[in-house]
Amino acid sequence: VVASPRVVQIMSTARAHLEVLPVSVKLTIGLGLAALLLFPWVGTDFYIQTVARMMILAIFAMSLDLLQGVTGLVSLGHAAYFGLAGYALAFISPETGPVSLWWSLPLSVAASGLAALVIGFFVVRTQGIYFIMVTMAFAQMVFYLFFDNKILGGSDGIYINFKPDAVWFDLEHKSTFYYFTLASLLATYGFLRRLLFSPFGRALNGIRINEHRMTSMGYATFGYKLTAFTLAGALAGLAGYLWGAQTGFINPELMGFHMSAHAIMMVILGGMGNFAGAIVGDSAQAQQQRMAEEAAGEVQTFLDRAEFGEDVREEMADLLEVAQRRGDVHRLAAKRAAAGTSRCAAACSGQWRRQPHDPGGPGIARIWGVGRRDGTCLHHFWASNLVYKTGLRKPCQAASDHADRHAARP
Repeated sequence: VVASPRVVQIMSTARAHLEVLPVSVKLTIGLGLAALLLFPWVGTDFYIQTVARMMILAIFAMSLDLLQGVTGLVSLGHAAYFGLAGYALAFISPETGPVSLWWSLPLSVAASGLAALVIGFFVVRTQGIYFIMVTMAFAQMVFYLFFDNKILGGSDGIYINFKPDAVWFDLEHKSTFYYFTLASLLATYGFLRRLLFSPFGRALNGIRINEHRMTSMGYATFGYKLTAFTLAGALAGLAGYLWGAQTGFINPELMGFHMSAHAIMMVILGGMGNFAGAIVGDSAQAQQQRMAEEAAGEVQTFLDRAEFGEDVREEMADLLEVAQRRGDVHRLAAKRAAAGTSRCAAACSGQWRRQPHDPGGPGIARIWGVGRRDGTCLHHFWASNLVYKTGLRKPCQAASDHADRHAARP
């Protein structure tokens, strides 16, 4: 069956590409861009820095989307190139003054691109789950190279004392750095969009859909995949450079697995193969992280309210001392701690009262937490004493560990 000229013409136009944005999406992008342009005029310094950090991570997510969404290569080690550029900036930045932006930025991006080229020469020969595991293996090698080497900063990382010097504008000013990051984001997005409409981008799409067919048509798929891998690493380096310049600190955690996993989550949330979606996915990921941090803060506040008055703590310390002399409390606490650990999350935020007798151990005072009004948290007896003596902020875990140690005694 021979395709008609009309079909061939339609398939050859730009509208045949996978990332043709609907009008509603284009309108949303336009409104979002207008909001980003106006944000420094209404936002505080804290939120200006936060949004700038989100834009940096959006560049990082788009670089991974070039691999995962366009070429079909899922990498679990993409954060290695993100961190390498930050380290490159830290190494070439003097301690007494700023380094020039115009040669440090290309050098840092080139360092990440070169590392991606060397690593990619080996990893793009694999496919599927093997590609995923090999990329993660190389990333962990890079991670531990910096983590265990004091010359490279070790686990403590390296500080960057000054933002790069741009000569014509001052990146030390938060709004100026914000607009520079926004310009980098737009340039990256425009470059990748143009790349998708090029013959190279269409070849990458073909490799993602059916690599064997592309090979049979005469395409050197290895070269295309290696080029995409190197380009994605260089763009991740751009994001890492901006991250280091903004935060002023680089450590090996930026090259860890969790950073690559965050980028993958951003790409998935926004839709693979859609660079505008990667930006949206970054925003969604940042919102989820903020909500998780707020929830953690509320839990910590709730636990802080579970602290006891000084008189109650003194009474419980005396009771513990008496019980320890009898020796029976070790077995009792170990038994009850194992049963009550799952109920610890409620935290005993109320007062404490004392029962005259405990059937589980004759003559031992029985302490009940009435935060849940169910009298099931005997191991809070241990927890309160540990908080009183050591100031630990995690009494439940401390109680369980304490009970386990005593349970092991004969």
